[in-house]
Parts: sequence; C-alpha cells; structure tokens
Amino acid sequence: LAAARRRRRENGEVRARENEAKRLRRLNPEVRERETEAQRLRRENPAVRERENEAQRLRREDPVVRERETEAQRLRREDPAVRERENEAQRLRREDPAVRERETEAQRLRREDPAVRERENEAQRLRRAIGNLFHR
Repeated sequence: LAAARRRRRENGEVRARENEAKRLRRLNPEVRERETEAQRLRRENPAVRERENEAQRLRREDPVVRERETEAQRLRREDPAVRERENEAQRLRREDPAVRERETEAQRLRREDPAVRERENEAQRLRRAIGNLFHR
C-alpha cells in the first residue's frame, strides 16, 4: 500500500513536471508555431481525423470515461484558480485580433454550412425538449 502511494505521488510529481515543461514549451512562440502547424497537418489528414473522431466517439460512449470527465470538469469549474486562469485565457483570446478574425470566419462558415445548421437546430430542439421535461 505504501509503495503504491509512493508511486502515485511520484507519478503526480512527474506529471506536474511534465505539465510545467509543456506550459513552458507552449509559451515559446517557435514551439507554438511548430505545434500549430503539426496540428493543422493532422487535422487536414482524413485518416487521422477519422481515427480521432472514432476515438472521441468511443470515449463519449464509455460510461466510466464520461463519469470521470464530468467529475473532472466539475472539479475544474469549482477550483477558483482554474476558473481565474480560464477567464484570463478567454479574455486574452477575445482581445487578440487574429483569434477574433478566425472565430468570426469560423462562425460564418458554420452558419453557411447546412449540415452544421441542421445539427445546431436539432441540438437546440433537444435542449428545449429536455428543458420542458424538467419544467413540468
């Protein structure tokens, strides 16, 4: 038991160091540029996109994963430091003209895509139906 606890603590420390290293890498503009380029290439590769979508679908359908994710989200939402960081990141993104430009462009494309519009209408209809169930 003590060995397992020590391993978990060591793993936590390793994870903390790795996260810190990742954070520092992300702050480096050259690294960020390379990573966004790699992400763009991956996104544009249909086989990769298909695999990622399939993996995401499987994760979404796994009740254990879903439970863990909702728990993690709840904990993140309740952590004031996390909320503060997320709000700050969002504020910085909103103030960045390039990001704002990309977001408005993405929104325009989404609005013009009939499949997306159809999915959004369906999602809204379901949300309304769920809301009606709870307000009876």
